[in-house]
Amino acid sequence: GFVFMSPFLVAIVPGAARMLRHPTTRPEGLLSVAVVTGFLAAISCLSYWHSGWGLGSRYALLAVVFAALPIAAVYPTHRGWMHVGMAIGYVTMFMAAAVTATPPPPPTRPARATVTGWLWQQLCAGKLNFRHERVLHIQGLGDGHPTWPVSFNLGCALGLEGLMSLLPLAVIIVVFVVLMRRALRRQVLANAGEPAAHLT
Repeated sequence: GFVFMSPFLVAIVPGAARMLRHPTTRPEGLLSVAVVTGFLAAISCLSYWHSGWGLGSRYALLAVVFAALPIAAVYPTHRGWMHVGMAIGYVTMFMAAAVTATPPPPPTRPARATVTGWLWQQLCAGKLNFRHERVLHIQGLGDGHPTWPVSFNLGCALGLEGLMSLLPLAVIIVVFVVLMRRALRRQVLANAGEPAAHLT
């Protein structure tokens, strides 16, 4: 899931190459490449890790932080296609968070159905946060609370169901985007030496 769920991370390769070519950025480039490849190599050796049972790069989150350096090296000149990759990753992870972060393995999915296709079908049908199964099972102690949902969102907590349960998340995203745009405009004007007090 490191690249498939977030395609813009492919920019690590050209970004690292650019950093390694210039003596001033070579040390940071070497560090980034070493950390990212080291994390991915360690993950590939986990004996109890079943690839495909989880979405995203949860085991490599620290590697993503170091991957940001080479990505930043190529972002100014390739921001267009990188934004497309970011949008694809955002939509995919939004579906995963809305439906379930642990999709069923292939035998229980429809034949030839990809994980993203399965998530899209569940989202369109309004089947969100539907996993109701035992939360904990320890030998000798029994199950935890098998009637509790494994996952739920803010809309579910407010009594909304199906696609309507995503409404609070949509409101939060809109508010966050508006606030970020205003903050960025203030920063741009401040850097240009213009007053930004009139922006509210």
